[in-house]
Amino acid sequence: MTNLINFLLTSFMRSVIFKIVFIICFILNSSCVTNKPVVSKITTEKLPNSKDNNITLTLTPHSELSVKQEADGVNYITQKKGLNLVLKFESVKKTPKNVADAGYREVLFIEIPNQKQHLNLSTLKNSPINIWFARFCFCRDYIGFHKIDKGQLSVNLSAHTLKIKAHIALNNLPQVLNFIDQKIQLKP
Repeated sequence: MTNLINFLLTSFMRSVIFKIVFIICFILNSSCVTNKPVVSKITTEKLPNSKDNNITLTLTPHSELSVKQEADGVNYITQKKGLNLVLKFESVKKTPKNVADAGYREVLFIEIPNQKQHLNLSTLKNSPINIWFARFCFCRDYIGFHKIDKGQLSVNLSAHTLKIKAHIALNNLPQVLNFIDQKIQLKP
């Protein structure tokens, strides 16, 4: 009788231990899946635009923004290899041909982790998200790259969709890229 009880207890304990190990493996595997990169290749999308501007969005995975500052205090940005996803919104104003210095271009960089997430920031001040605005034109104010710390940002990144809503401001400067509300279907 004692042998039978020992056998049943041992069998029961094996079953319980197996179930616990299975649950732990399942939880660890599930947590690793959410940290896998969502976007795996560079993608460029033309976005709905106004009659005067062409707006494109370029998603660059495995990247991060590198900000350098020249001796005169002017910032410039390059992208380098990293773990994040860089969203680059670019607006190029259509200008007449043969007009010198008529070009106008704005770029908005947003660097986020490249994993499934829902992010909602009611203020960008002291935000962990790297957001930069650049203006290139033959004009005198606010040319170059500027850190954005005024505005709101909402990002929902899933396996098949990127939904982004951003409202940014830069010292009351008129901007084309001051409000973004887009839902983009991601291609595998």
